[in-house]
Amino acid sequence: PPVPMDVAAPAESPELPPEPPLDAAADDVIDCRVRLPRGLGAPLRRRFLRREHAVGALLALARGALAERGEARAFRLVTAFPRRELTWGAHAQLSFADAGCDLAQESFLVELL
Repeated sequence: PPVPMDVAAPAESPELPPEPPLDAAADDVIDCRVRLPRGLGAPLRRRFLRREHAVGALLALARGALAERGEARAFRLVTAFPRRELTWGAHAQLSFADAGCDLAQESFLVELL
């Protein structure tokens, strides 16, 4: 089972790397969309380099958005199909490619635990 964010998350979030330039090769970039739970605002969008170890940065981005909206519960990021779960304990140090996120665009849903 996934490790709850509030147990396994680092005290300090990883820094967000700069977004890739708009002229970066499409095969090198992943466009991430993160849907927050109902009532917590519009989806987040962020581009990353696919091979960058940035899954932890995406988790931190989601955690920051939840905190700004007064939500401090544990969470995980999930994809719809095929279902993949990204958690601090198992995925924070991985690149998107290593985590199995190999589409040009990935949509994630924040699941509160």
